[in-house]
Amino acid sequence: MGPHITFMADVDWDSTVLDHEQEDEEDWFNAMEDLPVLSADPFFDDYRDYHHIHTVTEAILSDSIIENSILNDLPSIFNAYEHVTKPCAIDYQKYQSKFAWMPPDIIKCTFENSTQFYCSTASPDMKKHYKSPFPACNVHCCSEPIAMDTVYSDIPAIDSGVTAAQFFIGTESLVCDVYPFQSDKQFVNVLQDNIKKRGAMSKLISNRTQVEISKKVQDILCHLIIGEWQSEPHQQQQNFAERRYQDVKHMANHLIDWTGAPASLWLLALMHVCFITNLAASALIGYAIPAQVLDGITPDISSILQFDFYEPVYYRAHESEFPSSSVEKTGRFVGISETVGHAMTFKILTDDTQKIIHCSVV
Repeated sequence: MGPHITFMADVDWDSTVLDHEQEDEEDWFNAMEDLPVLSADPFFDDYRDYHHIHTVTEAILSDSIIENSILNDLPSIFNAYEHVTKPCAIDYQKYQSKFAWMPPDIIKCTFENSTQFYCSTASPDMKKHYKSPFPACNVHCCSEPIAMDTVYSDIPAIDSGVTAAQFFIGTESLVCDVYPFQSDKQFVNVLQDNIKKRGAMSKLISNRTQVEISKKVQDILCHLIIGEWQSEPHQQQQNFAERRYQDVKHMANHLIDWTGAPASLWLLALMHVCFITNLAASALIGYAIPAQVLDGITPDISSILQFDFYEPVYYRAHESEFPSSSVEKTGRFVGISETVGHAMTFKILTDDTQKIIHCSVV
C-alpha cells in the first residue's frame, strides 16, 4: 500500500471561519447593482436569437419607454470562445451501432457526404431549451453561395423614407431579394432577414465594405458555419451581385418610366422586379425558373397576372361611414405581399394617405 495522505486537518471543522459581515457601505451596494448579467453564451440568448441586433423601434420595459434603443456597441462579457479541432482518423466500425449496424464502407461514404458540425451542451440545471443550443441547428440551410451589394437612392422611399437597401442573390439559382434599412448599423438585421427567408448560405460574397465584415457579421457567420469571400478593393466587378444588380436596377427604372410611377417608388419597384424575376424563366440557368431551382417546387405565377405595377385599383375599406362614404377606396397596385395574407394578397398605395396597405379584396 502507498503512503497515507491527509487532506484535512485533524481538528473539528468550524464553518464560522467562512462567515463575513458586509458593512453598510454605499459604494459596495452601488457596485453590486451594476454587475452585468452573465450568460452562458454572449452572442445568443435563451431563445437562440442573436444579441446584438440594431433595434430601431420603440420598446416598453419595466413601465419605462426606451426610444430608438441602439444595442450596438455592447461589450462582450467573455473574450475567448475559441475551440480548435484537429482532424483525426475515424474508426467507422465504432459507429456501426449508431447506424443500425450498416457496413463500415456505407458509414464512411455517409461521413464524406455530410457534415458533423452540430453539438449538444449538457447543463447540470437541466434547463428547458426553446431551440437548439447550437445556432446552426435553428436555421434552414441554403446550398449555394449568396452575393450581396448595397443600393443607395437619392430620393427617400415612399411610406418608409429609407434611402438604402441591401440586394442579395444566389449565385446558382439567381433568386434575389431586396431589404430596406435606415443605417449601416442595421446591416446585421437584414442579413438575418435573408437567412430567415432563404436559409443559411454556404458562403457570403461581398465587396469588403466595413459594415459587411464587421464583428457582428463575423459572429453570425462563425456560429452558423457560413464561409465568406470578398472582392479586392476597387475591384467590385469580382462580386457576382454587381452585374445582376445592374440588370434588376435597369428593369426597375424601366418599370417606373413605363408606368409613370413617381421616383419615390424605387424600393417597391426593386422588390416587385425581384419577385417577378424569381418566378420567370432565365436563360442564364437554361431557362429554368430561379425559385424552382432553389426550392425544387413548381411555382405558381397567378399573382403576377392580376395587375400592372402602379395600376389604379379599387380596394375594400375596412371601415366606412354609412351612407356618406363608400366601402370601396382607390389606390395603386405596387407589389405582391409575400408574408401577409394568402397568395393573392397585394400591396396597395392608398390615394388618400399615401401609405402601403396589404389587401386581398382588390
